[in-house]
Amino acid sequence: MDHVPLRQQILLFGLGELSLCQFDIREEPLMLGKPYLLLAVTALLLSPASAFADKIGPTFPVNTTSKGWQASPGISSAPNGRFLSVWQFKDRKVFAQRFNKKGMKIGGEFRVGGSRRYAFSPAIAYLDDGRFVIVWISKSGQNADRYRVFGQLFDGRGQPLGSQFKINDGFSDFVESLTAVALPNGRFVVGWIGRDTDRKGNHWHTAYGQLFTRSGSKRGDPFPAYGPTKDRHAFDVAAFGRRSKFVFVYTNEEKYSFGQIYNRDGSRFGGEFPLDLRCYSYDISVSSFGADNFIFGCGTRIRIFDSEGSPIGPARTVDSMELPIGSPAIAPTPDGGAVLTWTEIEEYSQNRTFVRAVRVDDAGEPIGDYIPVEDRRSRRSDVVGLSDGRYVIVWENQKPNEILGAMFE
Repeated sequence: MDHVPLRQQILLFGLGELSLCQFDIREEPLMLGKPYLLLAVTALLLSPASAFADKIGPTFPVNTTSKGWQASPGISSAPNGRFLSVWQFKDRKVFAQRFNKKGMKIGGEFRVGGSRRYAFSPAIAYLDDGRFVIVWISKSGQNADRYRVFGQLFDGRGQPLGSQFKINDGFSDFVESLTAVALPNGRFVVGWIGRDTDRKGNHWHTAYGQLFTRSGSKRGDPFPAYGPTKDRHAFDVAAFGRRSKFVFVYTNEEKYSFGQIYNRDGSRFGGEFPLDLRCYSYDISVSSFGADNFIFGCGTRIRIFDSEGSPIGPARTVDSMELPIGSPAIAPTPDGGAVLTWTEIEEYSQNRTFVRAVRVDDAGEPIGDYIPVEDRRSRRSDVVGLSDGRYVIVWENQKPNEILGAMFE
């Protein structure tokens, strides 16, 4: 029987002959041939290699207020199994919502950034001491194209610690690809891409990083991770390994991907190295992987690297669908593997997008087929692994406008 990516094919035993049933994730089951009395259908008819991950409970709403555009969801988990999601409301406000380990809301959603206008594109990182930091981009005014990056520390109950703090020096013409990553001992690093314009009107894109102490104070100055370049490039950051390194990944003008590893003090570890994947999307992702490695994602292609930036095995494709793909996100799982999520754009229709996910084992091999997270107009997902092996995916739903989430095991 040929493998059909979007369907599970099951033989059903009838009286006297066999009947084939195809379960399509977008359609009702289709019975080929006349109906027969079904004697037995069990989950054992599905091989372990093709079984979907088990969804725990129903899909749940993350945001409370749905009147207005909700976008750019992010998620992070605490050491005790709790998790928190952030998102953008319209183009002016950032909100967050805490959840317990069962996926139930803790209190209500709360606004981040106070009364500051035009806050958007948030990112979050839970720290190893139970606190968390949320960072966001702020515009200086409705008609002024000047952008800054701000942050706020919170305690484990969601109460602000101290005041908001500025992350980038001065203003940029535009800021994107904002991310925050936890480091040991309550420290963290923030990365972003800033676009600036020279006197001749040329735009230059530079990826930056900034280290912070446990108290939220800057440690040193912002450092350029890549650039400046005239063309826009993709960018992401992850911490990994027992020696507390972190890695910046990015693409150049020709869409080739590269990485640069940093020591815990922000000094460079070695030089720039190729990731050997050409990424045509502006979305890439990187995450810790196992004890000392990291995993890089570009669309639905992944590759594993060791703590010195050397590849471990070949690049792998985790989904065979030849559809336009974007917005990948990767999160490690306690068993040494990872979960990769992405957005697929249905062929011939830019308005039909679907969030998909797949698990990989500690060798980077896919575990079964992809997981159909949501079949409505969903996009821009993020994923986090919990301490007990479960993981949570959040995504942006277009109609109605809301942020949704689901838990899997």
